Amino acid sequence: MTLLSELVLELTTTGSESLDKQKLRELKNLCKHDSDGQTVCTVFHALLEALGKQHAQVRISALQTVNELFCRSHAFRLLVNSHLPQIFRLVFGAYQTKLPLPIQYADRLCQLAAEYLYVWVERFGFAYQRLVYGFRYLRFIEHVDFKSAAKEYKRRDPERAQLRHRLYIDNRRQYMRRSLTAVRADMISVRSDVVEALDVLKRCFDILVPDITDMFGNYENGHSHQAATGQSPGLAPDDTSKADRQDVDSSAEESDVDDVLAVMAANRQAIDISINPNCVLESEETSNNAPVFDVIRDYLRLCIKVYCPRIDIWIAKLERIDCDIDLEVEQLLDTARRLKTQILVSEAKCRDLGVDTSYIYQQPVTIGYGSEDED
Repeated sequence: MTLLSELVLELTTTGSESLDKQKLRELKNLCKHDSDGQTVCTVFHALLEALGKQHAQVRISALQTVNELFCRSHAFRLLVNSHLPQIFRLVFGAYQTKLPLPIQYADRLCQLAAEYLYVWVERFGFAYQRLVYGFRYLRFIEHVDFKSAAKEYKRRDPERAQLRHRLYIDNRRQYMRRSLTAVRADMISVRSDVVEALDVLKRCFDILVPDITDMFGNYENGHSHQAATGQSPGLAPDDTSKADRQDVDSSAEESDVDDVLAVMAANRQAIDISINPNCVLESEETSNNAPVFDVIRDYLRLCIKVYCPRIDIWIAKLERIDCDIDLEVEQLLDTARRLKTQILVSEAKCRDLGVDTSYIYQQPVTIGYGSEDED
């Protein structure tokens, strides 16, 4: 038996609740000055053999020694990481393995192992993925209770827990700021293109089917002008005297017309015409308007296949950013949602015009924009 094996045997067979500090310090020094990793490997296998002893107290002492070396040696952590199933079997009773007697010490062994593993994952889980996977396996498959271990960890080291929480909040806010900067820059570079495409579509719609509100707007303007000046919209100011002379000459005729109008007014009926300004009439594609329809198809396809996915990325990123990061978040989010709505409205107008939009979803388009960043 080598010196290292004897030292491990003395540490693990005392039956004491705590380890011998002098022997533990000696073992740490031997591992610290190990140049080729042989010493650490020998100590690990000696401790693994001690964990296999059929006595719960010996396993507790061996586990305490493993924890001391695990927190200080990267080489030792790699060895533990590569032997996790075997260690889980010996300290948790995983894979339907029974822990040795005495029962009270077996329960203490499982509780202590849960506390140690929780600390290992909290401190080193980001660098050792197998450790995290093993922790999840024990928690969800073997149903090991880590709640008491978490409470004990926070009770023993509240400052470290608060520090980790502050670091998490700071890192999260930094990520949000970087994401906001990226979205803002992309929106500045692309928004004008989206607005231009929507404007082209609107002008094409106006060419095919003029806006009903514009037509009646011209009528209302002319009617208001007539009411204000007392003139017909088609008469120039220089023609007023001529119009007055015509009114004097026709005064005799108007008396007869008034009698007719009085009779008609007694039997007058009202006709109400309801016009929906949002309704787009179907326009048939002909050889004359074919270029307009071609422009509509091109720009609609550009909006749906290129700009819509890009706007969806903006919205998804902005919705994950807290509003207290920057007051501009809400403004950018409203802008992105408004652009998305305008694109969808334009697509609906195209369908009302009889434009077949199924071709948009059949032809692949290469989007000049990277995928969303990983969180």
